[in-house]
Amino acid sequence: PHVRGEYDSAGKAAYTIPELERYIAIYIARIYHHTRHRELGVSPYVQYQTTAPYQAPAALPDDRTLRIHLLPFRRLSVQRYGLQLFGRQFYDGVLRRWIGVRRPEKFCVSYDPRDLRVVYFHDPE
Repeated sequence: PHVRGEYDSAGKAAYTIPELERYIAIYIARIYHHTRHRELGVSPYVQYQTTAPYQAPAALPDDRTLRIHLLPFRRLSVQRYGLQLFGRQFYDGVLRRWIGVRRPEKFCVSYDPRDLRVVYFHDPE
């Protein structure tokens, strides 16, 4: 608010965040992947199809799982109060068995930067 002063960023915005995300996804799928790349000599789509042997891609996980796996993540240890991320604490019963457990690698916790009310704990088992 201080930096933008009286500028009405919401009123002058060309797109909302969801509209912009959709526009970028459509651009990548319909234009970028079908445009010839100098390094490849062909489009990424053609390169993918002509790479021998061509195989259908592996089945993708369900939408929710895929979305969570594509989110940014942090590696955290589980404390007696649960998890702490961005100054907020999170607790759920699934964390109970991991409180105080020392591991060579900390636990993976995904989050959506647009909604920090929820985090996703990747249980190693």
